[in-house]
Order: sequence, then structure tokens, then C-alpha cells
Amino acid sequence: MIVLPNTPPLPTAFKTASKLNPSLLATRSALAVPTLASYHDSIRFADNLDRYLEEIFSYISNESGRSELDHIVSYASKTMVVNTSEIPWSNSDISHNNEKLKLNKLNKVFKAIPSTEKVTTTNGQWTLENEIQLVLVAIAFVYIKIGSELTNELIDDESGNSSSPEINEKWKQVVNFYKKAISYTLFGIQVNSIARTRFNGAIFTFIHKISEINFQLSILCKSSWVNRNSFRESGSFAMTNNGTLSRVAIFVLNEIKNSKSLLVELESFPDIGLNYKNWQDYLDLMEKYASAYAGLFLAVENYQKDKLGNAIGLVHFSLLNLQSKNIDTNSKKLADKLKSKIATKKNEHLLNKLDSVSTLNINKSLFNDKSGVVLNDISYLFDQLIHLNLKLEKENNTLKFDTIVNWQDISKDSKWPLGNKIPVSDIKPYQPSVFNDVIQEKPKDYYGRGAYY
Repeated sequence: MIVLPNTPPLPTAFKTASKLNPSLLATRSALAVPTLASYHDSIRFADNLDRYLEEIFSYISNESGRSELDHIVSYASKTMVVNTSEIPWSNSDISHNNEKLKLNKLNKVFKAIPSTEKVTTTNGQWTLENEIQLVLVAIAFVYIKIGSELTNELIDDESGNSSSPEINEKWKQVVNFYKKAISYTLFGIQVNSIARTRFNGAIFTFIHKISEINFQLSILCKSSWVNRNSFRESGSFAMTNNGTLSRVAIFVLNEIKNSKSLLVELESFPDIGLNYKNWQDYLDLMEKYASAYAGLFLAVENYQKDKLGNAIGLVHFSLLNLQSKNIDTNSKKLADKLKSKIATKKNEHLLNKLDSVSTLNINKSLFNDKSGVVLNDISYLFDQLIHLNLKLEKENNTLKFDTIVNWQDISKDSKWPLGNKIPVSDIKPYQPSVFNDVIQEKPKDYYGRGAYY
């Protein structure tokens, strides 16, 4: 699951006197936490953020006598929270403008220029509108974190009993947490469309995409968990839709690539946004994670179809994704070709050592503490691939004698299908309770036919 570094942003204490309403100030003060150390901390933080957001909208509605969204946002843009040049939230930033991008490039070259840039607002004031926007960003990210932490807890259960009412209910909760994140991003998009002050509203589109990716990943994690426990107990796989799951993983892979492109745009916008440090590196790792999942499920499907040579090649491809820095050998540039030859030799060496490897050394792999909560699942994924490789190699060496497909050829033909996501029912934007008697939702055609969730 994707839990980006340094998220969610947390509110920080005001360094100068605040003009915020005393009641709102008290609620905001209750949000102050140094870190979210546990699942329960995150749950409490989400509840407190939601309460704070509701109070902000209720306060503006009472003060102005109006409850329409455009009026509330307009009123909030004129209401100063604190007269400061610094953003009162952690891990927030002015997104990179051209001058800052040039400085960052120089820093990468010389690696000797310390960053002294302060996190500042664009107009020297932090408004209630800005506060609303950061709360929406924070609450969406915290629900992503909660869903991922619960998934992490569930995959540790070795019973694999997906039919258990209690376990099944928890998996449904994971899905609902990601849906909640999406609902807040949808509302954030609405707010930003009428906002007056400069805020990098594209962040809501980005978080929306990350939430949808996590939604699909949660299905992969659950299916892998069921397969892993079934394989451990009986040597077979309980899931029969592994081909569909491989297409979901390929969809996730493509969406992560799209997210990386969107992140490049986010980093270049000169507006109030977040600190995106290490996000690109993190998404690079998640690409390899999704590729490994695609290879795993496709390998299981090929094995169930008695195509051992294909299955073994796919397992090799997945294992190398989790261990190797570079498995792309298709570049036409001379320098890249030389690098690819070296990488290919290293990868072949890794494959030759598979029989003596039983666990993934996280510290020596590409996945380290930057991977966060996903590390647990990566370890299980690697373990499952190692055991599957041993089983398939043994069967092929004693019974089938199929030609093993080279891992470099995996994505070049029909062995690598097109991606496809699991359908999701319509998710409505979050709506503050103050709107309940004002905004009447226009009926929409239901477009979630066939949705699984």
C-alpha cells in the first residue's frame, strides 16, 4: 500500500497571536500531536480533524448567515487565522518555482549548499480558507494511512480464513477507509475550484489517484494473503481468478507511473502545497512492488494452466523486481546498453542464487525504511515467490521439462496482458453537516453496475 513519506501533514502551534475564534482555536489545539505512532492514534486524529472541519463550516455559517459552499469559501478566504509568513502545518511547502528548481539542480551537482528556505505563505497571511484546504489534505492522507495500517495487521493473520465474519468485516473496513479518503479529495476539488487564495489544488487530484491505487492494492493484498496461507497448508492456491488479479496489478503499475508524472507537475507549481521530498523515489519502489505482484498472479495463472515454463519466467521477473535496481534492458542508448549488460549479469547471478535464498534482506534491498508500512507485505510477497519458485523448478526438473521463458521477455508479448481495475461503485464527495438542509444532490445515473465494492 502506498503511504507517502511525511504524510499526513500535522498542524503546528502558531508562532504569533492568532485571530482564530477561541472555540476553533481550542479544537485545533487538541489536534497537536508530535507523530501518529499507532493505528489508534491515526483513528483519533481523523476523528478530531473531522470535528474541526465541521466546526469551521458551522462557525462561518453562523457568522455569515449563509450555508452555500461558494459563500463559505469566499468568507473563509477573507478571514485571517494568523498573520504569518510561515505555514502552520508540518511537511507543507511552497511548491517549487523555476528559481527553486534551478537551485535544487545545483544542490544535486555540488551537494554542498544547505537549504535555508523557509516554508512561507504567498501573501504573508494564513486564512481560514487555507486552513480548510490543509485539513482536507490531512484527513485524506490519514485515512490512506489507516487503511494501510489495518491491511498490515490483517496480512499477519496466518489463518487465511477469509470467510470469517470478523476478518471479512475488517477487510471491508480497509475498503471503506480508502473510500473516505476519496470522498474528502472530491470535496477538496470542489473547494479549490472556487478558492480565492493560492493553493496547489492539484494535490487533491493526486491524492484521489493514490487512494484509488490503494483501493486496488488492498484487493491484491487480500488475495495474496489467501493464496499464501492456502499454499502453505496444501501446496495449492485457493484463488481461481489469478489472471484477473494480474490485470489489476498491471493497472496499479500504470497508475503509479501516471502519479509520478502528476507529481512532477505538482513540484513545479508556485503555490502553497506540500513537501514532496522523497515522493518520486518512493513511487519508483512502488512500481517494482506492483510489477512483482503482476508477475506473481500471472505466474499462478500459468501454473494452473500447466504452463510451467511461463510460470517460472514470471516468478524470476517478480523476484528481480524486488531485488534488482534495473531490469530494463531495452534502451537503445550506448551508455544505457553498457549499464544494461552489467545489470543483466548481476540479475543472472541473483537468479542462480535463488536456491540458497529464503528471506529478503530488507537492508540490502531497494526497499528500506522509506517504504514504510508496505515493508511487511513486501517480505511476505518475496517469501511467497521464493517458495513458489522452488516448487515450480522442482516440478519442471522432474516432470515437465518445459523451456523456461527468459525474464527479459516477459513484457514483450501476450504473456503480459493489459491492465484492468476492479469496478468501484460511485463515491460521493464529503459534505459538511451544515449543508444538509441547503444542498440537494441532483440525481445521478448509477454508473457502478457490476461493481464489486
